[in-house]
Amino acid sequence: MIDVDPIGLEPADKHILRTIIEKFGGGPVGLGTIAAATSEEVKTIEDVYEPYLLQIGFLARTPADGLPPIRPTLTWVSNILKIN
Repeated sequence: MIDVDPIGLEPADKHILRTIIEKFGGGPVGLGTIAAATSEEVKTIEDVYEPYLLQIGFLARTPADGLPPIRPTLTWVSNILKIN
């Protein structure tokens, strides 16, 4: 069974968010860069993780060249990750 926390985050979701916060100062950071830093495929992040993180407001897309960057709501997400 997958370990899902009370707000619906799986370990991979938390890994992606922590990477954005800790390695890239909260972003913005491109999807390809996130994929490389987390050892996930771009398509997997786009299809599996990003939709829910966008839906709950932890990520936001911004226009850019190539793959759009995503950015977590830094303070709030950081606090959630510390709790979980």
